[in-house]
Amino acid sequence: MIEKNKLISRYEKILSDYQINLKDCKILDFGCGSGDKVRSFRSLNYDAFGCDFKFKEGILDYQNSDNTMNNNHDQDFLKLIPQDGDYELPYNDNSFNLIYSEQVFEHVMNYSETLIEQSRILNDNGCVIHVFPSKFRIFEGHIKVPFSSILSHKIWLYFWAIIGFRIREQKDLTIYELVQENFNFLNNRTNYMSKKDLKNHFYKAFNYVEFIEGPWIKHSRKLPKILNNKYILNIISRFYSTFRSRVVLMSNKEFKR
Repeated sequence: MIEKNKLISRYEKILSDYQINLKDCKILDFGCGSGDKVRSFRSLNYDAFGCDFKFKEGILDYQNSDNTMNNNHDQDFLKLIPQDGDYELPYNDNSFNLIYSEQVFEHVMNYSETLIEQSRILNDNGCVIHVFPSKFRIFEGHIKVPFSSILSHKIWLYFWAIIGFRIREQKDLTIYELVQENFNFLNNRTNYMSKKDLKNHFYKAFNYVEFIEGPWIKHSRKLPKILNNKYILNIISRFYSTFRSRVVLMSNKEFKR
């Protein structure tokens, strides 16, 4: 028997708070990368699918040299998002009960189009859950330079480069090359927003928006007893939301726990 992983258990528990059974859901991993999470779901007989602009290492056995999927797997559960023409996810209206992503939305540049498309393919009784780094995270999640999600100008990056902050893949770069690479990455491939700006975008596409860092923490693992106190958990979740990750649940209808 395949053991249920922590990710699936967490989503099961969170959705159960809203009287949704994950087993009854058609699931989409938005920005699925290698597709490993989709496979984890499917190995336990969940109806799971994934899409991305480009597939990461891990599914190379199933993909052609031009990064398109071979027919069997493309038709099965992994699809590329078309990059020509208007932005459109490759699914019909009302296709999914759960759309989720983890560590994806900090790279989304076209918030409005992305969210509207997700709303289109979401079932009326379904929900969207996105987990992504906070704008005020102490160490930016990719290049690991402190507060570079809010301070991305070159002087700041030079300071940390001189001190020696770099990830393993950058070990052979000169300081100039390192700063230029980090600057280009932060300014061209990340899009960190304040909570206010996030809400403005979310409410343009969905009728219901709730930040659920508290339940995300509560259902992540076995917690110390002190965190079972809702007031303590509320304080912890505020710090988590501001300095680590945002976790947002959205729906086309109002949800109640």
